[in-house]
Amino acid sequence: MGSADEEAAAGGLISKLPSDVLVSILERLDLRDAVRAGVLSSRWRCLPKQLPRLSLNVDDFLPWGQGDLFDDCDTGGEEEDDDVAAADYVLSEAGDKMVRVATALLASRSPAPANAADAHVIARNLFDACPAAFGALKQLTIESVKLGKHDFPDILDTCTRLEKLYLFNCFPGPGGLWQVRHERLTDIRISLCGIHGVSLEWVPRLEQFAFQGWFWTTHQLLSFGHVPCLTTVTLSHDIAHLEETLKLSRIMANTAVKDIRLNFRGNNIWVQPESSRRLTDLFRNLTNLKIRNVHHKCGLSWTMFLLQSAPHLQELYIKLTDHECGVVKKNVDWEVPIGFKHYTLARITILGFYSTEETVVTYIRHLLQAAINLEEIDMRENATYCEICGHMEPKAGSRFPRTDEDKETFRKRITTNGRSAIFKICIRS
Repeated sequence: MGSADEEAAAGGLISKLPSDVLVSILERLDLRDAVRAGVLSSRWRCLPKQLPRLSLNVDDFLPWGQGDLFDDCDTGGEEEDDDVAAADYVLSEAGDKMVRVATALLASRSPAPANAADAHVIARNLFDACPAAFGALKQLTIESVKLGKHDFPDILDTCTRLEKLYLFNCFPGPGGLWQVRHERLTDIRISLCGIHGVSLEWVPRLEQFAFQGWFWTTHQLLSFGHVPCLTTVTLSHDIAHLEETLKLSRIMANTAVKDIRLNFRGNNIWVQPESSRRLTDLFRNLTNLKIRNVHHKCGLSWTMFLLQSAPHLQELYIKLTDHECGVVKKNVDWEVPIGFKHYTLARITILGFYSTEETVVTYIRHLLQAAINLEEIDMRENATYCEICGHMEPKAGSRFPRTDEDKETFRKRITTNGRSAIFKICIRS
């Protein structure tokens, strides 16, 4: 049998596979190639419209050999102007092709079933062309898009069944305030978007909310309205030049979450210490607190005010970092009341170490004095890539106890009055 016959036979065998397997194969292709595969035979023709996830990227529609039009050029003069004009034309043509393909696919799925899966979109006019298909979406990711004044509310109005909304590197229209009112949303994640604020006015089913990388600290930065089901809030900030700090009592008003995750990425501490009386009502249901990337120059005693404000906290997780990325660190002064006790904290996890061991020892001793019913301390060495610059972080400092002898010596340093017999200390290198 010749090579052509062998290829035909292999293609026939593939076509005999179940539809769900063939759709899984198409999922691994870019959208243009997936659509092309649909014209192979009648067996494949209906498969592209069954794709559970549509990932639209204009790069997939650029013609071969045209990528050099988008390289940076500094020739100047008329030649550069011609290159820019050519690049604009090619990009416009690619965008039109992408919209035509996506519109045809989405139209073929309209009206979509109630359990329609998620789609990743980057073209606003798709909403206008296929409102029924988008009305059935359950998950939507929008990346690197400039949204007009009415685009964001129109998206929420169109996607009535939406449960998960992820926005990355998007920029708003005039005003820069996103107001959210949606009946079914359960998960919202906003990352590196140039907005002045997010107002969750009425999101009755919202369970998880994440906000990372705001560019301006304003009084409108974050507000919660009717969010009775909200359990988990993640706030992560890595813009080094901002000096203003936020009061959790202000931005977390009207909530009673169980899980709070704060990521400082080694930068300035943007949480402002305040009276525990202001926070205790908000943190009355808090059982898990995760604080990531606290640099040794920021100090650690300030974290105790969070512990004081969460009387029912059960688990505390803190990730330490000594990594330098050239950003300014800022210590937060906060005095812990003498004799403060916490009665429900049962587990403490500390990831990483400082090059100055005494800083870690002193902090853990403060925690032990407060957490009188502690059951376990879990210490782990940290060896990960820096979340800011991408370089490998130092392996938690050279002082992390690795040998059995060093581990035992460290245990003795942090425990007093025989308390080591009451709780377990795990040190994992």
